[in-house]
Amino acid sequence: MFLVRSAKVDISPRSPVPLAGFGDQGNAPFAAINDPLEVNAISLEMNGCEMVFLSFDTLSVGSRVDKVARSLFGVNCITLASHTHFAPSLDAELPNLGPVDEAYVAHVERQLEQLRHILSDQQPQPATFSLGRIEAPYAINRRRRAFGLDGKVKMRMLPNPSGPKDETATVLLLSNPDQQAPLAVFWSFACHPVSFHDTNAVSSDFCGVVREAFRSKYGADVACVFAQGFCGDVRPPTYGIGQKSVRNVLRFAVKTLLQGKCFGEFTKDEWRAWSKALASTVTSAPLAELPLAPKLEVARAEMPLADMHQSPAPDFGSRNGLDCALVQLGSALEICVLAGEPVTGIATLLPATEKTRITAGYMGHMFGYLPTSTMLAEGGYEAEGFRPGFSLQGSYKPGLSKLLSGFFSRLQARIGG
Repeated sequence: MFLVRSAKVDISPRSPVPLAGFGDQGNAPFAAINDPLEVNAISLEMNGCEMVFLSFDTLSVGSRVDKVARSLFGVNCITLASHTHFAPSLDAELPNLGPVDEAYVAHVERQLEQLRHILSDQQPQPATFSLGRIEAPYAINRRRRAFGLDGKVKMRMLPNPSGPKDETATVLLLSNPDQQAPLAVFWSFACHPVSFHDTNAVSSDFCGVVREAFRSKYGADVACVFAQGFCGDVRPPTYGIGQKSVRNVLRFAVKTLLQGKCFGEFTKDEWRAWSKALASTVTSAPLAELPLAPKLEVARAEMPLADMHQSPAPDFGSRNGLDCALVQLGSALEICVLAGEPVTGIATLLPATEKTRITAGYMGHMFGYLPTSTMLAEGGYEAEGFRPGFSLQGSYKPGLSKLLSGFFSRLQARIGG
């Protein structure tokens, strides 16, 4: 049987600092904290193998904090970012998305040390796993061809109801079979956390709302690890004007005239209703015990940035490339985690499996978006337009999908298929 330890710590900033995720809106410090930011941890042990999942309420964990985490929790530590756009930056390699405050990063690192002490002081408990999956229709594809102010038809960031998205929320409940008590929750859903109603406030966005719903159900101290899905081309369905200034109203009218239905902003009440509806759906997923053989395996590999790009090859320096971790729990469950911002279609490049598979992005350093070859041909922000914000030069190779498919297959072969 698997042995489990779990814990959480608060990483909310203690003084006003700039937030990451909306770099084009200036670097003014936040004005309020709407809800706390956390790091949640689940430690798994089986037959001498140990691994730790750490989920951070942050845009990108970054290389520095990832390195600290792996030094504290071991080489099999996997760091996950919720990708909330309403938290201070931890990733110094993405300055165009938000500046890093050194005092805040140091605070997070101290909290990680505290988290390690909490886990070390715990007695590992035997655990069973219950799995639930449920349809959660709360996101929409954000790629559609349309006219713009430049008079050209291009792939733009617009609502596309027929575009690809993953509407399945997955819940994994870890429980002590002897005490009939929940120990931790691991859950996943694919949706960009970009639509909290106040861009000048700290928030874990919908991730925190779902987390609190789980704690209302299972106990206030339950650790909740969130694995953000392949959401690079998916976001909440926000269509409101937002603040009804003359500028916003005119801008919205022109965009609607040129492009049809456009993304807008949630009001406070709209955001609350949407996030609570998502939380209600996710926490109601019907659970069934998952029979797991006593086996825990972790494999990890990296594809350098230069391998994915064509000439003229820029100098990528010391930046990390596409890191991928594959975790197999018994013979029935596989968790595949990637660095960067994978789009929905990346899931189709993974090797076929009869196991239940949970996919997630935003591991460690977020080097940039990870599109498919089809998207590269279509163009758009997720294909190449993201590069200035991520300080990433060059362009992807046309055969990117084939390269990725081979990379994923080689990694899975290392872990026994």
